[in-house]
Amino acid sequence: MSRPKPSMMLDTLAVEESADVTSYNVNHTNVLELRAFLFRNGSVYTRDGLRELHAQVSSSDIDLTSRRPIGRGASGQVFFATIKETQRPVAMKYIPITSKPHRDEVERELAFFAARSDCPFVMHNLGAYWDSEDNAIVLVMDWMSYNLHDVAVFWKDGGMDESFLRDVSYQVLRGLEYLHSAKRVIHRDIKPMNILIRDDGYVKIGDFGVSKMVETLGILSSYVGTMYFMAPERLEQGHYTFNSDIWSFGLTVISTARGGGNPWAPPESMNLFQLLQKISGNDIPVLGTRTAAYSDAAREFVAACLERSPDVRPDCKELLRHRFFEGVSEASAVEGVRSVVQLMSQMLGRETAKQAETNKTAAQVAALRDERIGRLDNL
Repeated sequence: MSRPKPSMMLDTLAVEESADVTSYNVNHTNVLELRAFLFRNGSVYTRDGLRELHAQVSSSDIDLTSRRPIGRGASGQVFFATIKETQRPVAMKYIPITSKPHRDEVERELAFFAARSDCPFVMHNLGAYWDSEDNAIVLVMDWMSYNLHDVAVFWKDGGMDESFLRDVSYQVLRGLEYLHSAKRVIHRDIKPMNILIRDDGYVKIGDFGVSKMVETLGILSSYVGTMYFMAPERLEQGHYTFNSDIWSFGLTVISTARGGGNPWAPPESMNLFQLLQKISGNDIPVLGTRTAAYSDAAREFVAACLERSPDVRPDCKELLRHRFFEGVSEASAVEGVRSVVQLMSQMLGRETAKQAETNKTAAQVAALRDERIGRLDNL
């Protein structure tokens, strides 16, 4: 079979397969060179330097005085910041370049960024630059207030409402359909923490650090991602394709319904051997909890996602035609999610204000106590 003509997409595929030989270099002009991209004067280019990646935000646009840390993951630290002129909030993901897995993640994120996503249900980077002081690549992204795990944990005691699961599922499937059909991307790490939610109700698929671009309807056999949510064909290190993401999303829905817990529970905590036993067995998790009942349509939808045979498992287009989504549109799904996160934000705001008042009162009591003790000491 003849080898495809070189392209940036194919170059990034080669990056993932190749050994870590001269995978990055900082030359005498302070230009950072990765295997498929280079960073020069605050911009990102393809490795040949001929094509600049379009960016909406550059390093000079960011008000670094507003920067504050908001979390740390396996790939690096994430900060909140704002744009100087508009005060638009953004997230800044700092990924160190000193480790090969981190460099591979940057290359994959940039490969997707270079492909220019125009889907409202998929996260896209606003820009990227090299911070030489921190020795890290900074990816600038839309600010998303919550992830699906946050929402699941918040509503854990009352149970997750079916309409919310439906509205989130509709938007995620639209995003996966775009990735699979238009971009030929297998995400490979679908889980609640990678499903991001904006205040206006839009749900977006994020974190493409382990995604894989495929140029044909071929199959893959690499082994990456979060194990609880992996499809059986992946954990067995067998061949897999786009619908491995469907299985992962089915387990994501179950985890969300259970308040962000282990979709394979009980037990809630498992070692690797227990998990592999569960996945290789005959049992499949089902939608339903002690605190929330779900319709037959919802249960059938999740069961379809969790079809063990990848050859029988439906794709996104088939699932979007499922009766679970009868009458659902983009507008109704976005509005449904918006109403839930708005209520959640209001409740969190009241709780924060209440806690601040409690702290203030406690401080006043302590000050009064200290004052009285001081008077006694002076007697």
